[in-house]
Formats: sequence, structure tokens, C-alpha cells
Amino acid sequence: MTAFLVGGYTADAGGTATGIGLARTRADGLEFLGTVAVADSPSWLLVRGDRVYAVGEGDATVSSWRRSGTELTRESSVAAGGEGPCHLALDGDALLVSCYGGGVLTRVPLREDGSLAGDGVVLLRGSGGGPHPDQRSGHLHASAVRRDGRAVALDLGSDTVHLLDGSRRPEAAIAVPAGTGPRDLQLLPDGRMLVLGELSGTLLLLSAEGELLGEAAIPGAEPGDHAAALGVVPLEGGFRVVTGLRGTDRIAVLDVPAAGTIAATASIASGGVWPRYLLVDGDRLHVAHERSSQLTTLRLHADGTVQGAGSSPCPSPTHLVPVADAWADLRLLTD
Repeated sequence: MTAFLVGGYTADAGGTATGIGLARTRADGLEFLGTVAVADSPSWLLVRGDRVYAVGEGDATVSSWRRSGTELTRESSVAAGGEGPCHLALDGDALLVSCYGGGVLTRVPLREDGSLAGDGVVLLRGSGGGPHPDQRSGHLHASAVRRDGRAVALDLGSDTVHLLDGSRRPEAAIAVPAGTGPRDLQLLPDGRMLVLGELSGTLLLLSAEGELLGEAAIPGAEPGDHAAALGVVPLEGGFRVVTGLRGTDRIAVLDVPAAGTIAATASIASGGVWPRYLLVDGDRLHVAHERSSQLTTLRLHADGTVQGAGSSPCPSPTHLVPVADAWADLRLLTD
């Protein structure tokens, strides 16, 4: 990976970004180049071909841009269908939008050419009910479409993993341990699901039908930490998982075997403040530090240990998306 789009928080969310940013690799990590599209708090991005979609977390929108040569041109914006949209997932001819503030999962239709076709329609409405102060209402935070055609959605507010059928009707509501605060999700090729507990500081392993197969404390987690983001590295006989801890500002590593219990492997200082998102890039781990406004790169070693590499200033980053090399030629609006 050599080029990346960067999502971030702008002034409407207390951040210093001005829109969608661009970064590229350098010898010791990533270099932030500047802004390529002005937008309000595009905190989560999704790239499909020459088009990029972004949530507007502050104004409750979903927007699209189209790349043509060195230009990134804004196409349109639609209502997300809920407050605080924070995550997008591609669902065939639509986008699934997780709305943290509104506590809903919505569907934004796409035209055949990939452009936005209409406002978001509510598929699922969450509800609060957990023991943590952050669980007084529903908070949909992430979704994914599975190989079997069903979709999964996480409600951080009610400690629930929702399954939706092929028509995107709610099919099952799976309860996870109280106070987990399910935030992020990774689907494993064998059908199992990894769920990150933001509030409990735990990693859960679920079967395809939602049975709890394993749970482990994230190494280095302290009371008050908020876990965020999952990266997965295939290993012989299983997977290696990396995640961030906002608060104590650490990166943790766990191993998930094909059978057996999850094992904590390592924990290291993340190199910045509030590691909101991370991305595995071969033997590198790129970390978006929202509150210290920097991109940090760490080395992932074969034995599971992690070592610092380099850092670059970047305004209030919240998301990183790898893109084709041609995107690195986009015209910068700011630097």
C-alpha cells in the first residue's frame, strides 16, 4: 500500500481537519500530504472504484465524490437517516450506515453507476440498557455483510449483536456480556466473528450464529479505557489481532487460534494520544491518533511483539483507507 485517504474531524466536531485528506508511505511510515476534498467531519470513508463515500458525522449526511484524473469532485449528499453516522459498509446496491447518535442502522440506495440514489431508510432501531453510562440509549457503531448473505450490526448501547437476513430484516438479537459495548467487528473467513468490547476492554469470538466461543481481556487495558478498531493478520493455525486502547493510549496484540482460547500476546505504547483507528499494512501497523493529530507507524514482528517506527503530523485523523497509486496524484487543496 502506498496511498491512503484519511478521514477526520473538522471544526464542527472539535477537530482541526478540513475534509478528506491524502497520505502516502515513506521509509518510516506515513506522510500526510494535505486535503483533497473539503467536507464536514468525514470520519469514516468507503472507496469503491473511482468513487469515495463519506459520512458527515456532525450534519448527519452521507456524501459521494468522484475521482477523475487529479480531481476529486463532489457529487451529492443525502440524509443518513439517523444522527451521528459513524460507519459505512457496502451492501450490493446500497450502503449500510451505522448511526451512533441516532441508534439506528440505515440503508442508503445506490444507482447502477454507484451514485447516491436517496436518503437513508431505517432498517434497525437500537435501544439502550447496559450498565455503563455510555449505554443509556442505542448506539449502532458498525456493520458488515457476510458471505452467507446476512448482515451483522453492533449496538454498543444495548450489548447486542444483530443479525439481519438477506432482505435486511432483523433476524436475531444476540446478547453479549453486560457492559461489553460492542464497537468494532471483523468477519473471519471460516464464518466466526470477532467483536471488540469498547467499554469492557475485551475481545469476543462468536460463532456464525452468535454463540460465544471465547472472550479475553485486552492486554494493557485499564479501567476507563475505550478500546477501538481491529486489525487481523492471518497466521498458520489462526489469526493475530491488534487493537487500540484510548485512554492509556496503547496498542494490544492477541492471538486467536483455530481452536482453543484467545491468548494475550503484547501491549505497547501507541506513540500518540487517542488511537482511534488502525490499519495493518504487511509488517506495518498504521495508527490514526485523533487527539494528538498524528499518524504513527509501528512494526509488527512475527513473534507478536510491536516496535515503534515513525510518526507524521495529521489533523484529527479518524480513519485510513488504502487506495490505488493513481489516487496519490490528486490535487491538494491545502497542505
